[in-house]
Amino acid sequence: MTSPPLTIAFIHDEESPWQLLGLLPNQTDHNFKRIAAVLEALGHQVVHIDGLRDLLSHQANRNHTTWDLAFNIAEGMYGLAREAQVPCLLEAYEIPFTFADAATTSLCSDKGRTKMVLQHLGIHTSPFAIIPTGPATEVTSPTRDPIRERAIENSRHVESLQQYPLFAKPIGESTSKGTLPCSKIAKPEDLALTVERLSALYGNQDILLEPFLSGREITVGILGTGEDARVIGANEYVYKSPPQPSPGEGEDDKLPRFRIGLCQKRPRWTPNPHMSVESANLADPQVDSACQLPLARVESTRMP
Repeated sequence: MTSPPLTIAFIHDEESPWQLLGLLPNQTDHNFKRIAAVLEALGHQVVHIDGLRDLLSHQANRNHTTWDLAFNIAEGMYGLAREAQVPCLLEAYEIPFTFADAATTSLCSDKGRTKMVLQHLGIHTSPFAIIPTGPATEVTSPTRDPIRERAIENSRHVESLQQYPLFAKPIGESTSKGTLPCSKIAKPEDLALTVERLSALYGNQDILLEPFLSGREITVGILGTGEDARVIGANEYVYKSPPQPSPGEGEDDKLPRFRIGLCQKRPRWTPNPHMSVESANLADPQVDSACQLPLARVESTRMP
């Protein structure tokens, strides 16, 4: 029997704030337009909600009473738990919605706390330390920072973190934001300056420090919760060799710049000509292994 059509509030990020941050109109994510087209092709009525403030306006005017479901792909703009803001409002107004709830989204927005939970559950995650940042921990020496060195020494992974290169990134960013050429730390004396740069660029976020992990990068799509979770596909980020550095450039300058420029005062996103996203072959043993790990994570943590 065919299900009746639904009125779906489709909540996505508005484009204009991203353009103010330096993203050109042709660089914005147009996936939401494709998703809306599919929902409409299935016979559903789609109500476009342009981010958090637009959602608040609709709720204040009680427009939400006509919605059967909210399809949420909004990531938000401000705060460490920005991706949890829309789920919070939907839960408060008892509106059914897709994807993770506010508690799960808030936890997973913090890479450090997520890794702590996985470690507690015995799920494999790379060695790490959380480096505190902020005004109280400003660098006093270009080569040494006792407070941050102590954070590494107090980590249960201290031995792994004594071996270079290491990799540093903010705990609350995604889609390669905060992954800069200077993120790869080749020697101990570069640690303090790299942490200070990243902290200054990303609102004094704490910094996640891990061993540099070379290898394939695979993103796995999972649908369902707990025992009902299943892999529906995977993408692989394929990196091509960037041009050789010009005279005077160092090894860091040869790293892919992902979507953001080199340790600038105000980062501006740029397309990465050295990276493409391709559908991964699920029959590939390495891809299959990459799929099983997050699937076990979802089943163990009951994360939707």
